[in-house]
Amino acid sequence: MAGRVLSLLFSAVALTAAQIDPNSACPNAKPSSAQCCYGNKTATVMGGIDFVDLASKTQGKDTAIFGIPSITAQLNGYTFQFLTVSNKAAFEADPWSYAPAWGGF
Repeated sequence: MAGRVLSLLFSAVALTAAQIDPNSACPNAKPSSAQCCYGNKTATVMGGIDFVDLASKTQGKDTAIFGIPSITAQLNGYTFQFLTVSNKAAFEADPWSYAPAWGGF
């Protein structure tokens, strides 16, 4: 029994360690840190998904909607697209409520 528990514990630790990339762009950054974001700033974040619209979706049920290339906002040099001007305004009012956590974009 103790051997099985230890085996499961070591497996969990190995799995967790495998999920952490020590070479990631921001291993010690906070979500609002500029250094937390990845290096490619030429493309829209996540292909142009409207993150304000996404916040109102039900995970596993609804699908993401892409924004319109003419309705954009910037955050730390990254371009976000939006479906509507009101979604853009909501993002600009509080961008870190909508941007991917830990700069995962």
